[in-house]
Amino acid sequence: MNSAIRKFIFHDLQTVEGYIDPPDALVFLSLLQGQKDRNLVGGIAEIGVFYGRSYFLLRKICGSDEQILAIDLFDIGQTTEGMPSQYSRFLENGRRLGMPVDEELIVRGDSTRLDPAQLTAKIGKIRFFSIDGGHMLQHVTADSRLAMETLADHGVIAFDDTFNPAWPEVTVGVADFLRKSGGAFSAFCMTKYKTYVCRREFHELYTELIAEIGRSGRLRSCRNGVSGLKSCPSSQPDQPPDGLRTDDPVRHERFFRARLSIAECAWPTGQSILRKASGCRNKKAARERAARQKLQ
Repeated sequence: MNSAIRKFIFHDLQTVEGYIDPPDALVFLSLLQGQKDRNLVGGIAEIGVFYGRSYFLLRKICGSDEQILAIDLFDIGQTTEGMPSQYSRFLENGRRLGMPVDEELIVRGDSTRLDPAQLTAKIGKIRFFSIDGGHMLQHVTADSRLAMETLADHGVIAFDDTFNPAWPEVTVGVADFLRKSGGAFSAFCMTKYKTYVCRREFHELYTELIAEIGRSGRLRSCRNGVSGLKSCPSSQPDQPPDGLRTDDPVRHERFFRARLSIAECAWPTGQSILRKASGCRNKKAARERAARQKLQ
């Protein structure tokens, strides 16, 4: 990773209000670069822009030559004239970061009402599709269908807020999508916030790509559980400990790499989930035995 992209992820991007954190930013970077290295071409699409944090990340990674389509209602906030302020703030963030928004590729509307042909007419088949739109079941169902019907054969879909207890219908929607695909799609990577899926024919490729990243030290990956800094305060899970609170993007990168948790193949096999559950049962049984011994 060059110093410019490192600084952007761990410093500049944090000035844009939004929800993608450095671990997922690193996953975005690795997948998009991996596709490019393998000549897996296609457009980029995003549902749910907010103020542009992930949009500008995609712009930074892909450069000005690639087409990035962004879809959002842009109905958040109000100006003094009573108009939503979200879109103007999004445009201003682009100017401030030196990445003016290509408004020809911005769709201001309801993603659930879009026809797949509207997307492919603008950017062709899509190699990376980020979904962070409406969080009700009908939204996830419609957005996942739109992504599936516009995706290149080698494309990746990134679902946000999977397993977030605040949004249970997202979890149901993603599970339904994978189940109804009849095995055509499977998940190859999970982080704290996102689930990444692809067509089964490319599952081995992306799994190996994630494994290569882990072996290279760019990301810590594990097949059967969670890795992370236990010293990170639970009340501020995405903030470095006091000793690491610094503007140095290199030290931030080291912290967030350690924070990343990836469960490879967890959805197709369920093995990591079963191992974790088994471990919990064993610990519970050990505590019960110790309590009985004390009573004796």
